[in-house]
Amino acid sequence: MKKQFLKVLALVLLFTFGIGITTYAALTGYGSFADLAASEDPSAYKITANDVGSDTTILAIHGGGIERGTSELVEALGGYGKYNTYLFEGVKPTENGSLFIKAINFDEPKAVDLVQKSDYTVSVIGAAGDDQVTYVGGQNKFLAELISLILIAKGYM
Repeated sequence: MKKQFLKVLALVLLFTFGIGITTYAALTGYGSFADLAASEDPSAYKITANDVGSDTTILAIHGGGIERGTSELVEALGGYGKYNTYLFEGVKPTENGSLFIKAINFDEPKAVDLVQKSDYTVSVIGAAGDDQVTYVGGQNKFLAELISLILIAKGYM
């Protein structure tokens, strides 16, 4: 694994501290992008996909007003490492939590396209609560454990 990639993953996880999620999103949310698109005015959300040809994509699938700070972090990391980026942002004046699509069901076509072209994908997701905590997970258990060990060694977990 590239050392820079591991640093970026650790940074992503560090900045998930304190990012909130609405009760609506935690309990309900849409089952697919098609469901959301059929129910919501397109002016309620913004999609930005930036493919720079990297083998790594960083996503904020609950960006903008859905989970504060996730879009900004993805944009910063994308510029830092020249990674592909994807933002799905709630841009309504209020109640952006109603735009929540559960991560496991997130199937917006531009996001799917970027992820399929990538060897590595990092998704920045917020967590409810007031505690400063970092959750590390995903299908790559080895990488998740490696990131956890790095964060523990640096005093973040």
